Amino acid sequence: MKLTDPIYCGGEVKKRGLSNREFEILQLIMNGLTSKQIANNLGISYRTVEIHVGSIVAKLGASNKVHAVVIALRAGILSL
Repeated sequence: MKLTDPIYCGGEVKKRGLSNREFEILQLIMNGLTSKQIANNLGISYRTVEIHVGSIVAKLGASNKVHAVVIALRAGILSL
């Protein structure tokens, strides 16, 4: 199985080990929000967003947050 292959469990695509908050942040990144906008939207600090982004990038094996979105779209973790 490749990283880009979606994992199905009970008819739903698993989120590749992402927490609910990381998944939420990844969706907001996909929708074009900056880290500052995400922080304001979720009521958390900019630094907390950046920590989550770093975790997302690491878990998906991406080189940056844009690459993480591309991987997530290809894997079926996110959809347009």
